[in-house]
Amino acid sequence: MAPLTTGRVTIPSIVTYSAKVGIAIAIRYSLTRRTFSVTPNGPEVLLLDYPSHQRRLLPLLAKTYAMSFAANFLKRMYVKRKPEIIKTLHVVSSAFKATLSWHNMRTLQVVADITVVIKMSCGVHF
Repeated sequence: MAPLTTGRVTIPSIVTYSAKVGIAIAIRYSLTRRTFSVTPNGPEVLLLDYPSHQRRLLPLLAKTYAMSFAANFLKRMYVKRKPEIIKTLHVVSSAFKATLSWHNMRTLQVVADITVVIKMSCGVHF
């Protein structure tokens, strides 16, 4: 087994957890933060009720779920490894490391962008 395979298995789990935390914070905030009312004296609208907010967050949530399943599959594959699947484990772990790391960076960047837009639209300026 290649000496770096353990790291290639660990990194996808770590970055998936990071993406989960980032998307959870963004969705939780959008479920509690209310904005302007559509009608006078009507109830204020939740951020997640806006289609633009949904289009940004919900696909990332779905991809994060998929990446979580992939990372768990990789961990099980590593724990139950046998000599005949070492090469497959190396290839899969290398691919997952790159793919899941990219997804994590994309997710956290979108969450950061949304946070800035929300703060500015609510009157908070940097």
